[in-house]
Amino acid sequence: MSALRGQTALLSAGRLVAAATSAVWLILLARHLPPASLGALALGLGLQGSIGVFSDLGLPLQLLDDVGAGRIDSWDAFVGCARRRLALSVGVTVAMVIAYHVASPEAPLLVPVLLGISLAATAVHHSATCALRAKGTVVPDAFNEVLSRLGLLGVGALVLALGGGPVAAAGLYALADVCSALAIPIALRRRSVPSGKAWRAPSRRRFLALSSAMVLSSLHARLDVWLIGLWRPEVDVARYAVAYRFLDTLVLPAVVAAGLLVPSTAALEGTLRAKSALRAVSQIAALATVAALAVALLARPLLATAFGSSYEIAGPTLQVLMIAVPGAVMLLGLVPVVAVLRPQVVPAVLGVCLVENAGVNVMLIGSRGTVGAAIATVVSCSTGAVLLILALVKASSYVEPPTLVRANR
Repeated sequence: MSALRGQTALLSAGRLVAAATSAVWLILLARHLPPASLGALALGLGLQGSIGVFSDLGLPLQLLDDVGAGRIDSWDAFVGCARRRLALSVGVTVAMVIAYHVASPEAPLLVPVLLGISLAATAVHHSATCALRAKGTVVPDAFNEVLSRLGLLGVGALVLALGGGPVAAAGLYALADVCSALAIPIALRRRSVPSGKAWRAPSRRRFLALSSAMVLSSLHARLDVWLIGLWRPEVDVARYAVAYRFLDTLVLPAVVAAGLLVPSTAALEGTLRAKSALRAVSQIAALATVAALAVALLARPLLATAFGSSYEIAGPTLQVLMIAVPGAVMLLGLVPVVAVLRPQVVPAVLGVCLVENAGVNVMLIGSRGTVGAAIATVVSCSTGAVLLILALVKASSYVEPPTLVRANR
């Protein structure tokens, strides 16, 4: 697992630098845009993160496992995966526009349209980086994370200084992802030996299990932003998005490790694979919990210093979100491996989390605002983490099928 630790450290470092750059970008947005305008952009980004998963549907997870196990060349898998995801992104963009207009009828519709272009480009470059990770190569991914965010920050600072608003910001996201979609496949092609073999999508049963798992996971993570947009003013969306950025940053190493665990453990039998995944994610959760405690203690000063005094009021929301860190790390870190080992279990677990998250949000957002949404995150992440740990323990005695793709007939 030393190679896994090295890859996780390198990619996490790249993504943490990218996250820090994104935090500076968010600070610039908060200081240049009125809270209502920032809320309009945050709503679009939240929808992109939740509805956008329908252009994913577990296909990258299957790619990681296939390439990691040596069933197909990385370029052939990339081409097949990217084509399917591009087709899906068209319908997803339409859904994003509709959901955005329902949540905020006065906000500019060009925001979700431009973020839809960003989503289509992401389908290409994310498929390519998944293929690279499955080959044990994370350097192009790490550099892309940093360079794309630095480009966004540099150009974005100029655009904001010239009076750009949420539409211009959404356009910059699209531009950054289009550039990545042009560059990353070149790096993959140089490291591949295509055979011309067509990548086979998962069997219908497995596809439904993986796709529903990814959809439910993303909806669970972003549902609260959409619900806040429905029932609270846009300024609350902005404040919650700022506080949630700290949670996103602390769970980042777990998300990175989750993407690397699938290919790096593909050759292990079920028991060793389950134990390796649980050990790796537990170590990350312990470190993240320590960091979360520090953030919780300094919540108000951090928000006021970074984003301005108008965001200091989100301090209690940030403190509650930090309680969710251990559960969120275990949940996000274990989902991919459990989905591979026991694909039918993950949708059931995430379905419980989604219903629980929605129920608590509905009960508390009206009376407690963004703090209520944060409480819903704590409850649902903790429940999901416990259920996935139990599923992974049981998976230690699970016999994995000899092949994960549909047999030729």
